[in-house]
Amino acid sequence: MYLITLPLQLLSTGAFLEQGSTALTAISAVHAGFVAATFWALLGNAIVSTQVVEDGTMSSLVPFDFGILAFLAATIYIALDVGFSFTSVFGPSNPPDALGSIPLFVLTSIWPGAATILYFGIMAYVVLGLLNEVRPMWYYVLAAVLFVLSQLDYFLLSKVICKAAATGAVSKVDGSFIATILETAAVGVLYLAWRSITEGASHMPQPVSRSVLHVLHATSRPFPLATPLCGAARLSCLMSRPPTSPCFCVSRRSSSLCWLPFRLIVAFLRCSP
Repeated sequence: MYLITLPLQLLSTGAFLEQGSTALTAISAVHAGFVAATFWALLGNAIVSTQVVEDGTMSSLVPFDFGILAFLAATIYIALDVGFSFTSVFGPSNPPDALGSIPLFVLTSIWPGAATILYFGIMAYVVLGLLNEVRPMWYYVLAAVLFVLSQLDYFLLSKVICKAAATGAVSKVDGSFIATILETAAVGVLYLAWRSITEGASHMPQPVSRSVLHVLHATSRPFPLATPLCGAARLSCLMSRPPTSPCFCVSRRSSSLCWLPFRLIVAFLRCSP
C-alpha cells in the first residue's frame, strides 16, 4: 500500500496538475485515503503479530481488510467533501482560503502518528517480551528514527527551503522530497526487521513432544537437536501449545545430515493416526 501512495504523492504535491483543479483535488483525496489506510495496515500487522488471533485465518483477515476499506473510504469521502463542498459537515474551512479541516488533520496527521507509536510499542513487546530477541529491535529503533526525521523534514525543513527560495536561492528539492526518501528507507528497514523475526520459520518443522526430542538427542549426539525455536516459529509455538510443553526444534545451523533422521521421524509422526 505504501508503494501506491508514492505516485499519488508525486501527482498531488508536484507541479504536474494545475493548483485548485478538479483533478488535483480528487487525486489529493485519494492520496489522503491511502495514507490513512496504510497506517491502519501497519498497526493491524502489529496486532496480528501478537497472535491474539491466528494469522492467515478469517478471524484476522476480515477485521484487517475491513479496517483498510473503512479508513480508505472514510478519508476519501471526507477529503472530497471538503474539497468540493458537497456538504458543510466536514468543511470547507472558514475562510476557505485557510484550507483547514479538523477531520482531515486528524486522519492524515494525528492518526498516522498515533498508529506509529502503537505499532512500535506492540512490536517492542513482541520482540523483547515474547521472542526474547534483541537484534530485530535495533531495526525497529532505526525505522522509528528515520520516520521521525521524515516528519521533521515535512514540518520544518520545507519552511527553511521555502524561505531560502523567497530570497532568491535556487532549490532543486524540497522538504517533501527528502522526507519521502526517509520514509521509504524506514519502510525498507521495517522489512528487514520483519525478515529478521521470521527468518527460518519456513524451515522449521512442527514442534514435537519432549520425549521424542530426548530420544533423538540421546541417539544422535553430538548434534544439537534441542535448541530453542527463534523468531515467528517460537512465537507461534508459545501461543499454540500448553505452557508446560516446551517449544524445541532442530537448530538451523545443523548440517543436512543432522536433519535427515529428524525429518523421517517427524514425517512418521505426522502420518501416524
